[in-house]
Amino acid sequence: MSEILSTIVSQLKGPALESLASSVGTDESSTQTAIATALPLLMKALANNTSDGKGASALAKALDNDHDGSVLSDLGGLLSSDSSTSTGQSILKHVLGSKSSVIADAIGKSAGLDSSNAGVLIAKLAPLVMGYLGKAKREENLDSDGLSALLKNEAQTVEKKGPKEMSMLTSLLDSDNDGNVSDDLVDLGSSLLKSFLK
Repeated sequence: MSEILSTIVSQLKGPALESLASSVGTDESSTQTAIATALPLLMKALANNTSDGKGASALAKALDNDHDGSVLSDLGGLLSSDSSTSTGQSILKHVLGSKSSVIADAIGKSAGLDSSNAGVLIAKLAPLVMGYLGKAKREENLDSDGLSALLKNEAQTVEKKGPKEMSMLTSLLDSDNDGNVSDDLVDLGSSLLKSFLK
């Protein structure tokens, strides 16, 4: 798995996973499967958004202003807080745009969740991803170009772990689809989870 995603997944175990599952309203196994789909998808979407200078600069500014990594000091509080959900929904509007509901459906289908629960889970994860990116930006003194390169590398590392699965996620991000999700997505989360745990 990629370095940042490996770090995040390693933190989402035990009490943190239990807290997230409880706040989403589902069991830990389904939550873990959904995480395995949502995190790479968020990272890929961020990489896509920062592939040009304007997008990279906008993300760098957002990290400097609002996501310095301080939220990581209280992971349990972040995952259980209603305010983190609303913050996450705002992040998702910028990162996923009009595809948010389609992607929530896809992640839900991959993990056996309804789309509303999946939407809450993605919103909970978004501030966490931004916190880790902000921490990396600060610690590694990255400018917008460095941030773009970091995200590109993260996405490529995930693609090497699960090329078939990431191809499906990429097509989901890139396509102009009507909300219908392929039945192939049912196995997506478990496939990604297995590839990440190798």
